[in-house]
Order: sequence, then C-alpha cells, then structure tokens
Amino acid sequence: MEFRHLRYFIAVAEELHFGRAAARLHLSQPPLSQQIRTLEEELGLKLFSRNRRRVELTHAGSVFLVEAKRILFQMEHAAKAARRAERGQIGPLVVACGPLAVDTVLPPILKTFRAKFPEVDLVLKESTTHGILEALQEKQADVGLLMPHFNSEALQRQTCLTIPMVAALPASHPLARRRRIRLSELADEPFVLFSPRQAPEFHEHALGLCARAGFTPKIVQEAGQHPSMLALVSAGYGVALVPELDSSATRAEVAFVRLRESWAHMQLGVAWRSSASPVLASFLEVVRSGCRAISLKRRWPRVSKRRR
Repeated sequence: MEFRHLRYFIAVAEELHFGRAAARLHLSQPPLSQQIRTLEEELGLKLFSRNRRRVELTHAGSVFLVEAKRILFQMEHAAKAARRAERGQIGPLVVACGPLAVDTVLPPILKTFRAKFPEVDLVLKESTTHGILEALQEKQADVGLLMPHFNSEALQRQTCLTIPMVAALPASHPLARRRRIRLSELADEPFVLFSPRQAPEFHEHALGLCARAGFTPKIVQEAGQHPSMLALVSAGYGVALVPELDSSATRAEVAFVRLRESWAHMQLGVAWRSSASPVLASFLEVVRSGCRAISLKRRWPRVSKRRR
C-alpha cells in the first residue's frame, strides 16, 4: 500500500463519484478505478459498493476512511515538522552560559529567540568557563556563551561583544564625580573582587587588568554575583571593576566611572562543536544580531573577527 492509494481512496470517499474524484485528482477515471480495485485487493475487502447510479462506502470503508485521514494528517504533520527543523524552527537546544552573559546580554537574546522560535525546546545551564567547555566537549550542551579565551581544536568560537570595564565606586568616593579615571588611580584602594571559586574568570580577569595597570589590588571582600558585589561597594567596603552594562543598575550609593585604558574591557563570545544543527545556527544568528545591536546602541568597540 502506498500513500497515493490513501489519497485516491479519500477523494472517492468524499466525492462518492469516480468522475468527480478523478477530476479533483487530475487523473482520468479508468486509472483511478484501477487503483481503488488494487487497494481493495490488497486489503482483501470491499471499500465501496457500486452500481450504475451511485457509489457508497461499505461499513469497512467508513472505518478505513477515518484511519486513512488520520494517517495522511500525521504524514503531513511529520513533513511540516521536518521542514521546520531543517529551517532551525523546532528542536532541542541546550545553552550553557557564564556569569558575564547572564548579567549582560542573555535576557534580551533569550527574549528575541523565544519570539522568533517559540517551538524550540531551550534548556539553560549556568556554569563557569571551564564547565561550559567541558559540557560542550561531552555533548551535554549545544552552545556556550562565555569569555572566548580558550584553546580547543574540537570547538568553533566567535567573539560577539567587547564590553568596556568601569570602576564601581561608593557615591561618596573622591573620584566618583570624575567622568573618566585611570585604573592606576585605584592602586591604593581596597577592592571587592569576584570569588575565585564562584566566578574564576571574573576574578582572574580583574587581577590581570590591575597587573597591566602596574599594581596588585588590595582585596578586602569577595562576592559571588554582581548584586552582592555592588551592595558591598555601596556600603563603602571598597571599589570594584564591573562590565559597563552593570552601570545601568539603579543604585544611588554607587557611582560608575569609565576607565581611560582602551584595553580595560571584557569579551563575550559563543562556542559550539563543529557540526552545528539548524536550530543552533538560528540561535547563533540571534546572538550575533543581538550583540551588534547592543554594541551600536552603546557605541562600543567593534568585535574581533571569527576564529577557531
């Protein structure tokens, strides 16, 4: 039995007239009649009772009609689903992300992706850079949003956003009213840094920036997340280095001052295994366009070119 036999049978069953059914199918009547006889012979039963005046469904034919329509509907549904999957519109997607993505671009990216691809089954996993790379390599995640400073022959990567760093200062700090400062001006200040256990990439990056500015920060407090870090700054425990997106936080007790050093920034990128699915390709395009929009809106530096 072939699917065309079902379509032929349904046309005759709905028209109850071989001539009209043949015209609907763009066939001549004799081949259609032959196809129906072939179907009946294969099933070993009569689907229609025929005479010169009328064509009627048998009881078996009526039951077969219900099932035939269900089968064709499922086939058409499967074909549509396959086409949507090929276009990256449906399917599973596991996204692993680091704290930089969570605290900056992830919310608008997820909102846009959800609006464009509501049928994608997206699962979000938060982790460190090391954890994201491990999840990608072990196929426990499809894509990672992270700081793109790693070496791996098995993974593709692309830098999507360069985010300037700013100094977060207590509002009463002498430097709080300045538009820009040099990072070295904070050399003697107590620092609030991210915990090396909870956010190792942030911790190491801040230490690296301070070292490049010629000093080692005096760490007095550590925090696991941005809100707790800004709470410590607002309370006067020390100063901090945060991505500029954090300057949108509404804290009257915290001043965000830009740094003069052009190299004082963080980079956000995406990483994925070499074999990208259509769903992943759709997500990557949303990430790229979302990061471009944020960069243009804030007039940040252009990102580096794609690399492996």
